[in-house]
Amino acid sequence: MKAFLQVELARAFKRKWFVISLIVGFAIAFYNFFADVLPYALGLDEYLEMSYPFAYPGSLYNSWLGGNYSMGSYYFFLVLPLLAAIPFSDTLFSDAKSGFIQNLCIRGEKRSKYFLAKYIAAFCSGGAAVAIPMIFSFCLGCLVYPLMNPEPATFTTLIGDLSTFPYLYFYFPLLYVLLFAIINFIYGGLYACFGLLSTFYANYRFLVLIAPFLLHLFLMTLLPLVGVKEWVPMNFLQPAYPDYTLYPLIIEAVALFALTFWRVVIVGSKNDIY
Repeated sequence: MKAFLQVELARAFKRKWFVISLIVGFAIAFYNFFADVLPYALGLDEYLEMSYPFAYPGSLYNSWLGGNYSMGSYYFFLVLPLLAAIPFSDTLFSDAKSGFIQNLCIRGEKRSKYFLAKYIAAFCSGGAAVAIPMIFSFCLGCLVYPLMNPEPATFTTLIGDLSTFPYLYFYFPLLYVLLFAIINFIYGGLYACFGLLSTFYANYRFLVLIAPFLLHLFLMTLLPLVGVKEWVPMNFLQPAYPDYTLYPLIIEAVALFALTFWRVVIVGSKNDIY
């Protein structure tokens, strides 16, 4: 198992597609910074001087991807499944089509180790491709904003008493940032593994890569129509989303994990892929 995992992790993080995914994520982070964060920060001194003594300089914790409802945040969380799938989700498809799996996994024991290692590598690479640009965006905000806790009396955020983790946001905002980076890492990993799952049903590599994005769009379209918009991943993955989303966040993560792990690792290691 260790040998398989080392090989698959090396493949995942050394592929050019992982770098390309990071570049796209960084580009969106830069767009968010230069289009929404920096213009406000450049006028901050003038604003504070005019509004003294009742001025509030704004919060660093509203400036990063997901911390506000900027166009940069919208683009990032819209393409999040693609960022997660591009690095590694298509490798199971290419391994199957090239005959690599059949040549490598002659024994059933080796097959199970291979599929488990593939799942772990896809999860880690997909999560990293999503979480790293988010952390990078937060670091960009640190260049122009003071490290001040959010102030509820200023009404500069949509987070309130009925939101998810409001106490953490207002009293320990750095932990709030870290928590949502971890949450997005998990969902990025699960989206990448959903791409692996689609290998068993897709005839083209392109369909494997866009399958998580299609699932994302399907949930974005369907769930608001039935009155449960807080269950839409694009909503509850954003740190600035105001509604309470703890239950959908946990339930959908467990469901995605159970579905992908069962189909890829448990069933996949027993059945051939053609």
